[in-house]
Amino acid sequence: MRGCFRNVGTSIRKKEYQKAIAVFHQGVKNGSSLSANVLVGVFSNNRKEKYLDSLNLQEDPERARRYETIWKYLAYKDYLQPKVPDLDEIVPLPPAPLPDWDGKIAFQRWFEGEAPPKPSEALMFKLANQAGVRVDNGLDLQTDLPKAVKK
Repeated sequence: MRGCFRNVGTSIRKKEYQKAIAVFHQGVKNGSSLSANVLVGVFSNNRKEKYLDSLNLQEDPERARRYETIWKYLAYKDYLQPKVPDLDEIVPLPPAPLPDWDGKIAFQRWFEGEAPPKPSEALMFKLANQAGVRVDNGLDLQTDLPKAVKK
């Protein structure tokens, strides 16, 4: 993460503002809640950090709101190590217009989605027979002991 901020600092000194924003944007894609929080501040209409004014961007409350939603998810669910590969479809870099958004990232939809259907009894029997184990407990059909692991 330090390398990210070093790149941003260099970009700001060189007045390459779009490059600095792109670095934070990529950080969000990679799951950085810190990068998302910085971008909330960049686009927010109540900037507390005056250094963010140096990025030369207009306030954009809707972008700030979207980054804040993403920031909260990344921060609260950090133990899942979520990523946001669909970030460009949610909040593309300015000056691109914002598309419609349902308020969820792809990772969130996947994680909160339905579990896959349970396999049928017929399939379970077929697979157990192929493996030579009992379907009810997975023990070897002949010895009634756990099967040795094959490497």
